[in-house]
Amino acid sequence: MRFYNNAFLITFLVLALTIVPPVWAQGATGNNVPPSFNAPNDLFHSPGHMQRWYNSPMGNQNPHIWTAFTLTLLAGLISAAALLIRNRQKAATEAAAADKPAKFLADLKAKEKRLTAKLASLEDRLTKGEIGQEEYDCLRDEYKKNLVKVKLKLRDLSDS
Repeated sequence: MRFYNNAFLITFLVLALTIVPPVWAQGATGNNVPPSFNAPNDLFHSPGHMQRWYNSPMGNQNPHIWTAFTLTLLAGLISAAALLIRNRQKAATEAAAADKPAKFLADLKAKEKRLTAKLASLEDRLTKGEIGQEEYDCLRDEYKKNLVKVKLKLRDLSDS
């Protein structure tokens, strides 16, 4: 927020120091046309456009300053939006990184529960005669090996 306050203050000071209405002489017709206005030599804008600008309520101000202000404001808004998006992405990444160990721990505990339940189910299937002793021994060894790995990882995480 400090950046935005500083940017606002700098923009305000630049505008306050640069938008100083020049002293233009009133023409005979009461138009606010500056003495330097020379319609035939000003080829960038049409004479009608220049006449409308100088007769408008803002005719005593430099239009290029307003263009610079608008472009500066637009650039500031784009920069603020980019910073906001970057900060949100950074916060989301940090939150995900903070949750990663907790999620890993929860996954390991869930895996431990699943393996324990599979071992119990395997015992039940053997007693009911759904599987033979060879298949039981093979699956039991596999489940126990995986359960030992999970318990070791859980112990390592709890120690650190």
